[in-house]
Amino acid sequence: MIVEENLSLESTLNRPSRLAKTVLRNHSNILSDFQLKQILNLLYDDYKYLGMTISIYDHPDQVIADRTDYGKEFIDDWCYEDSLNGTLGGYHKLGKIALFPFNHKVKNKKYERGLMQLFLLQDLFHEIRHAYQRVYMKRQYNTPYVNTGRNGYQSQWVERDANMFAQRMIEKHRNSINTILNIDFLWQSCWGRFYVTIVRQ
Repeated sequence: MIVEENLSLESTLNRPSRLAKTVLRNHSNILSDFQLKQILNLLYDDYKYLGMTISIYDHPDQVIADRTDYGKEFIDDWCYEDSLNGTLGGYHKLGKIALFPFNHKVKNKKYERGLMQLFLLQDLFHEIRHAYQRVYMKRQYNTPYVNTGRNGYQSQWVERDANMFAQRMIEKHRNSINTILNIDFLWQSCWGRFYVTIVRQ
């Protein structure tokens, strides 16, 4: 356990046990609200009350409309620009999560829907881990971010931790995910990439 000098041991041990429930703003047809709730129920109990608001968008027009209607409440300037220029799959800031599955490109059209669902779940688990870090791992989460391009991004502790968590959740709950999403093909995952396993006869 790491205890900062200016914090008492008692205040370090008294972590919040519950914040607000998760609010879903699902503008997507990739996952139904029911499927999304089933997926969220796979999470550990301490992930269910992080005070998150999760917004999922199917199309850039939805992002523009949401920004027009709500301003920066759900999407800040940086997130807005990168979601529209195709470089952002997901984002977390202060408990607000925004997911942009339309920025993932799937080459295999036969399995497009299932693969898009898996990409969305990978991003969802990754961003939820950031929400968890913000509440339960404040010291690591608040470490200054080094911005040195893609390699710098991937080397950040918070990003490596979120990637590992997402990978673990995808692998641990593979059978449940296949059932919830009605995925009927074999797939492999490797650090945010998904591959259809072709069975040769």
